[in-house]
Amino acid sequence: MRSSLLILITLIPFCVHSQSKWRNYVGAYFTGDASMYYTGPSILIGSDLHIKENISAGFYAHYFMEDLGDHSFLTWTVAALGQINIGKRKKFYVAVGPAWQRTIEEDDLYPDEAINRSIIVPAYRLGRHFVFKKFVISPEIKLTGPYIDRLNSELFTLPSIGMRLHFIRGRNRK
Repeated sequence: MRSSLLILITLIPFCVHSQSKWRNYVGAYFTGDASMYYTGPSILIGSDLHIKENISAGFYAHYFMEDLGDHSFLTWTVAALGQINIGKRKKFYVAVGPAWQRTIEEDDLYPDEAINRSIIVPAYRLGRHFVFKKFVISPEIKLTGPYIDRLNSELFTLPSIGMRLHFIRGRNRK
């Protein structure tokens, strides 16, 4: 229930009028868990609100699942990031903010070591925008973490590499 509500909140910007400062996007990534045991494709949807030329606020929902038969790994991440564009043409960007992450690992062989947690961790995103006539492609690296509890620690809970795609509409051609 809680994750459905957070995803709904993330999707609200997709309904905003096309002439607004919101830029909606989808992303495809290669993602892994902290130990890189579970790796594979993942998807992301989100939106950025451009406040100034080089400052924006971003919101996204990221889904990753890997099923290996007798064990599987599923995680949802919802994040809110503050982003700054840097460089001569403001094409490079760095973003940081909090993320809520729900992770469920099921392991038939070692059920005591399975993961079932909801955590708040820092989220990071860095990449570069490549602007074309009608769309923007942004190759990037996304990281969440660190996470530390009594039993284990993870430097990055969900490292991802991939790209975002958003279409340029109306006046938002920067």
